[in-house]
Amino acid sequence: DPAIDLEKYLKCFDNIPDAGATCKITIHSDVPVDSDPTKIFDWSAGSPGHTWIRIEKTGANGSGSASQHIGFYPKTGWKTILTDAPLDGKFVDNGSHEFNASYEVSVSPENLKSAIMRIRQLRNVKYDIDDYNCTDWSIEVWRSAVSPSIWFDIPRFHMPGSLSPGGTSTPQGLYVKIKELQDAGVQGASVPVIGWSGSSTGPCN
Repeated sequence: DPAIDLEKYLKCFDNIPDAGATCKITIHSDVPVDSDPTKIFDWSAGSPGHTWIRIEKTGANGSGSASQHIGFYPKTGWKTILTDAPLDGKFVDNGSHEFNASYEVSVSPENLKSAIMRIRQLRNVKYDIDDYNCTDWSIEVWRSAVSPSIWFDIPRFHMPGSLSPGGTSTPQGLYVKIKELQDAGVQGASVPVIGWSGSSTGPCN
C-alpha cells in the first residue's frame, strides 16, 4: 500500500477546536489466519498480520470531525521475510481493513493530542519485525493517550527465527488480550469473527 503524507492526515485534528470536542482512540488486530487465531504467521501469504490505530475527533456545534486509520509498515514489505534487521518504515491509511479484534476508548482532547504528538515524534522510527513492528508502534501510541495503561501484559510470542529473548509483540497477542477484556465484560472490547474498519477522512490542508 502507498505511504500517506502523515502530517496532512494529522492536520485534520488540528483544524477542529478542542473545546467541547469528543475524542476516541481504537486499537485493531488483524490476525494472520482468520480461522485459527493461535497461528502467529501465515506462511502461505507471508503475513504476520497487522495492528493499527484509529483516532477520532468530533467538534462541538458542527465544528468538524475527523477519523483516521493509521498503520505502521516496512517501506518494502517483502524484506520482512528475508531479514529481521531494522528497515525504513512508512505509514499507511488502513481504512477498510479487515480486523478480528478491536478496543475503543473515549479520551479527552488533551489525551488525543498526546497520541498525535507521539505519532509525530515517531515519524522516522525504523521498522523491525521482531523488536519494533506495527503492534509495538500502535501500543506506544495507545499508551500515550490511555491512562492507566493495560498494555504491559500483552502476551509476547517467539517468532520463527527471531533472536529477541523476550518474544515479540504480535497482532495475535493483542487479539488474546482484547478477547480477555471482552470476556470480562469490558466496554469497547470487541472480537467479531471478521470486521471491517470504516474509511479515513484522508489528508487535510
